[in-house]
Amino acid sequence: MLYAAQTASPFAMYAARWAGVAGFGGPGSLPQALRARAQTAVAVNVVRLRLRIGTPGNVAHTRHGHLHFSVVLYDRGVRRVDKYANLIAVFGPFLGLAAMIPIAIHHDLFHWQDAVVFAIMYILCGFGITVGYHRLLTHRAFQTYKPVEYTFAILGSLAIQGGPLDWVADHRKHHAHTDVEGDPHSPHLSGEGFRGALRGLWHAHVGWTWRVHGCAAWERYAGELNEDRGMRVIHYAFPLLLLSSIAIPFGLGVALTGTVYGGLTGMLWGALVRVLVQSHVTWSVNSVCH
Repeated sequence: MLYAAQTASPFAMYAARWAGVAGFGGPGSLPQALRARAQTAVAVNVVRLRLRIGTPGNVAHTRHGHLHFSVVLYDRGVRRVDKYANLIAVFGPFLGLAAMIPIAIHHDLFHWQDAVVFAIMYILCGFGITVGYHRLLTHRAFQTYKPVEYTFAILGSLAIQGGPLDWVADHRKHHAHTDVEGDPHSPHLSGEGFRGALRGLWHAHVGWTWRVHGCAAWERYAGELNEDRGMRVIHYAFPLLLLSSIAIPFGLGVALTGTVYGGLTGMLWGALVRVLVQSHVTWSVNSVCH
């Protein structure tokens, strides 16, 4: 992240350094969580830090001597790579299954081993989402040891519904703004009548994943996770965990059948079909269950 600073005097640059902007630390610096992702506009006696995170109107202040620092928080926009990744996650399994139909007609593509692989992956990833992401990390319904917490975060990542910081921040924002402006996946904010209801269902089910998924401010909605180095490592390792979510069913299929073909069918059911089913079960909570 590059930090842009517009300065009116050398004194203003000193003030920016004192505030801990652009990597400068020291006594009196703003908390590290606020220094991250900062973009600064520095005046002579006032330093305004506009973070591309949070929600307009949320202002944090700190004083040092006669200097007054205002931090205005904004929601992050959806990165293009995240938008297309979510589109692939939604429609990719459907397209993959459609492409497999001609092969399925002429080949035996389902065995008891495939059912075992599907069940193992579905249960592990399901616990990662429901117990890990939802009850433990989002709502803090119970406490446990850090290794257990990290294990649940990894299992949740294997469900391919986003990294823990994004998932938790989005869900906490949903509870903070349930069915009002600011709710990332409410089905009730898309207009009146039948067409509005359909648009709302579409947005709550899948549309939100490429419009506002991952936009909630970590510093506001998932502050303790953002400050946890281990959780950040897991979050940024999401692309590797995504690949692991495909490789693990392949490995299980090979182990159970002793053949590469068994690994491929295990990958079909334990990755492609499992992601399709599990994702839409989760999204149904946002749409038809609301």
